[in-house]
Amino acid sequence: MGQGNFVLIHYMALTPLYISTHNCLLLLGLLLIGYTDRYNCFLYMYCFLAGSSSVILSRKFVEYCIVGMDNLPRTLLMYYTNMPLPHRKYFQTVLCNSPEFNRTVVNHDLHYSTWDASSKNEPRLLTMADVENMTKSGAAFGTRFPKDDPVLDHIDAQILQRLPGEFVTGGWCVGVGHDSPCDVPGNLDVLRPGPAAAKLAKFLAARLSYRSFYSQQCIWD
Repeated sequence: MGQGNFVLIHYMALTPLYISTHNCLLLLGLLLIGYTDRYNCFLYMYCFLAGSSSVILSRKFVEYCIVGMDNLPRTLLMYYTNMPLPHRKYFQTVLCNSPEFNRTVVNHDLHYSTWDASSKNEPRLLTMADVENMTKSGAAFGTRFPKDDPVLDHIDAQILQRLPGEFVTGGWCVGVGHDSPCDVPGNLDVLRPGPAAAKLAKFLAARLSYRSFYSQQCIWD
């Protein structure tokens, strides 16, 4: 190693955060949903948080992070650039330290996940034993699954009703055809919510209920 100072770049730090912020610059989101856990606060400074890497961000919040005049997003971007897993911390910390946005949090990432003593920092792997609870939950997503596990085939066949190698059927295909239910195209503008959509609507309504919504926001004195 040569003389002089050097900068340590953590292998889990720069790339995920760059990808997240770059995608935000390209695609401005719809609704702000973030799962946040308060874990450290400094007097007169910031509270640092962590949570899920799966977030849905409002356009206004993304613009605040990318082109806003406030120094907070840029300060935290530099702070998290060389930290492990910044994509699980950056947006949560910016959001909850911004008075303009910290009352807009829906504290859930829309995932079904379970934890046990062996799972440590990640949810445990979901299997066929979890299918009933997973489908009853109404969550839009599940995490994590073993690679090529039979539970994935079950979800395709029984829940999504997707044939091998085919798209999930919907309003974009009529549902008839010799080789594929999408051989005959349908109306792309037609949306017919099914039973799973009704469960998701109930799930979201519970997250947005008065008691649940306001009790989980990152607001502190």
